[in-house]
Parts: sequence; structure tokens; C-alpha cells
Amino acid sequence: MKTALIISACIIGVAVIVLFVLADFFYEVVLNMKVVRKYAKKFNMYDDTIINLFRKNPLYSESMKWFLKLKLQDTVIKNDKGRNVHGYIIENENRTNRWAICVHGYMGAPSIQAPYAKHFYDKGYNVLCPSLRAHGEDENRYCSMGWHDKDIVVAWIKYLVEKYPDCEIVLHGISMGASTVMLVTGEKLPSNVKCAVSDCGFASCKDQFVHVMKNRMKIPVFPFFQLGNVISVVRGNLNFMKCSSAQAVAKSVTPTLFIHGTADDFVPYHVIEDVWEACSAEKERLDVEGAAHAVSLAHAPELYLSAMDNFVSKYIT
Repeated sequence: MKTALIISACIIGVAVIVLFVLADFFYEVVLNMKVVRKYAKKFNMYDDTIINLFRKNPLYSESMKWFLKLKLQDTVIKNDKGRNVHGYIIENENRTNRWAICVHGYMGAPSIQAPYAKHFYDKGYNVLCPSLRAHGEDENRYCSMGWHDKDIVVAWIKYLVEKYPDCEIVLHGISMGASTVMLVTGEKLPSNVKCAVSDCGFASCKDQFVHVMKNRMKIPVFPFFQLGNVISVVRGNLNFMKCSSAQAVAKSVTPTLFIHGTADDFVPYHVIEDVWEACSAEKERLDVEGAAHAVSLAHAPELYLSAMDNFVSKYIT
């Protein structure tokens, strides 16, 4: 009897260890950006669409040439927790107090925001492109799906307000950057932040992980999501259950334009309903017919830029 119990306990123990090892692998594959880039194609998390746009679409390729020609130097400041925060600052050749903070998405970098940065620059804005956690110049290993990234953006907002007290700020984010922007609007912000643009952001980290696990990675949600969350919390990263852009915009007083492509299957199109309904601030929305994930600008540039400019001009003259 004792032998049977010991064998059973050993089997259970081994099973638990194996599950935690697999869950740790899941955590590494989705949040350790070095590992992510290695396994992204294998787990169908990589989309060549954006890369092809920068190669073939003049709107993207020309803006990237413009961005690289600037030869920007990484600027480093400290956030409230004393950690380094990185970003690129593009001061307009014509002096202005208007600033656009352009926030990149998952597996992106500040340079990926080139099309949006150039547009705002051409409209007479100074531009700031931050590096999110584990992206760009940031020295962290693990992505936080917008959770710690909101602190990065808030730190940059404080930096701008302290340096330029009369500045007027618009926030723009795409994909995970859009979710970051929504999380930021749920914070107590200075009145200098006038409005925000959220392009195809997810409503919650939980929902996005579940969707990707089922439809892209083809792995079971239980128990890997739950155990992966335990690992993330223990390591001091985010709690998957608490990272909710929808809950953040429910507290927001920042006017927000929500944009989403109707053909988006990475952050599903229906997600715009969740954040739209939750948002308590002044809001507008743009549904871009036929646009896949994060390519609404390329799909309908005139519609996109016109809607964004008209919205922003209501709050920043």
C-alpha cells in the first residue's frame, strides 16, 4: 500500500514538474523577446505583412528612410521606480509646443512608428517614440503586454511636462502600443495630454493570450495559461488577469479615437466593441473595411489620416 502511494505521489510530482516546465516554455515563447523572435514563425505568431509594407509601400518605405536619415540618438530617463526608460525624440525644425507620442507594438521598435511619426512631424508636431519593455533599446528581457509599458509612457509624459510646461500631447499607439495607450489613459494624467488614438489594441491580456493560443499557437489554454500567469507573477512581471485596457478606458477622461480593421484576425475586429463600450471619455471610432491587423493606415491612408487629423484637431489647435 505504501509503495503504491509513493509511486502515485512520484507520478503526480513528475507530472506537476513537467507541466511547470512546459508552462515556463510558454512564458518564454510569448514574453522573452529573444525567444519570441526565434519561435514566432513556428507558432504562427509572426506576420510578414508589416515587413512587406516597409519594403513595398511608398508610404512606409519613404517614412522609414526619413526616420533613419535623422540618425536619432537614444535618450534615457528614469521612471518613478528608478529604472531606465528609452526613447527617440524628434524635435520639429519649426518651434512648437505640440507633441505626439507614438507607441509601437509587439515585436516592434520605435522605428516601426515611422509612418505615424513622419505624419505628425509634417503636421508641425515634435515626436517622441519610446521603446517598450524588452523592445528597441530597452534592457529588460521580458515583454509586459502594455502593463509596465504604461509606466514608460507616463514617465515620458512627466518628462515632457516638466521640460515644456505648456506642451500639448497626443498619444498614438498601434496593436500592443494601442493597448498601452489605453492603459495610460486610465492613469491620472496632467491636462497637457489632450487626446489619444488607439489603433487595433486588445481589450485584455487574458483575452488576447487565449485567442492566440487557440487560433495561432494551437496549444491548450488550460493549464498553460494559468501556470504561465503564476510564473509571470512570481518573476515580477505582469498578472495576465489584471492587464485590462477595457478597465483602464472605463476610468479615462482622455478623448480617444478607436481604429480597427474589419479583417483583423490577430486582435479580432470585435474587440473594438469591448473598448468602445467601456470607454467613459469622449470618443470616436473608425472601422476600416477589409483591413487586416495593424495595416489600416496602408489599407486606407486618406481615410485613416483624415479621420485622425480631424479628431486630434478638436483637442489640439
